[in-house]
Amino acid sequence: MPNRSFDIEWADKVAKVRASRFWKQVSSPPAGRIIPSTRKPGQNEVLITRDWCLSLEGDVEPDGPARTGLDDLCAFLKNRLGMSLKTSSTPAGPSITFRLVASNGSASRWDSAFKLSVTRGRVLVSAPS
Repeated sequence: MPNRSFDIEWADKVAKVRASRFWKQVSSPPAGRIIPSTRKPGQNEVLITRDWCLSLEGDVEPDGPARTGLDDLCAFLKNRLGMSLKTSSTPAGPSITFRLVASNGSASRWDSAFKLSVTRGRVLVSAPS
């Protein structure tokens, strides 16, 4: 190419990719419904139903990233599975709880440092961030 700078060439290539049908399909938000299974859960499986709720524990800011993530999960469950789960700070029944725990070191989302505990009535995800 005669005297075109890398930036111009790169921008041109990116624009062409983003205009493609493939890019538009893979970069669009998920659409459509996922049909829930009709089979009963096995011995080591948990069935999450509309009776469950979502909750946050720990030093969580009302408009912070944890709350945003919880809201995104609620929207995903509703839009993709047709399951509207309530949120509660003090769940009385079965719950999926995200617990923010204090950490001695700096919290990094790249550490993959989370713990998952699953029982018949509770899914608990604990992490420092």
